[in-house]
Amino acid sequence: MTPFEKWSLALTAIGYLFVASSILYAARQWLVAEKSLKRDIIKDTRAHISDIRRRINHHQTEIIERDIDPERVDIRSPEFVPVRLLLNTIEEVAGDLQSDFYDKDMLKKFTLPLAVSIWRFWDPVVMKTRRELNSPTAWSSIELVAKKYADTV
Repeated sequence: MTPFEKWSLALTAIGYLFVASSILYAARQWLVAEKSLKRDIIKDTRAHISDIRRRINHHQTEIIERDIDPERVDIRSPEFVPVRLLLNTIEEVAGDLQSDFYDKDMLKKFTLPLAVSIWRFWDPVVMKTRRELNSPTAWSSIELVAKKYADTV
């Protein structure tokens, strides 16, 4: 083997090492980016849950202060506003369960018991609203989640 062939072979081997190390570095960076994305998703989910919890507590406090009862609430009166806002908030979270934007496991642990209990309590009002306003799909995501997971809660 001539010196030229030896150098050529050595340079080819070095080139292959550079390619292999570049591939390994890219794979490592991919994993780092993936872990960072998961951390960001969890952080965003926690912030979202915190905001939702704050809103729900506010609406429930208003409902308690106004002494709103599901049996005698008038859906056309201003007293219905906190109930509607509460149901809209839970509907939003139930819809978030179907997106991939937030961590589904964390969102399920927060949402499922909440959706089931709120559905059980406000179901008569929702049905009344659907009938009187001719809106058969009003708050249907809450109903779907509540009925699907009622046995697990």
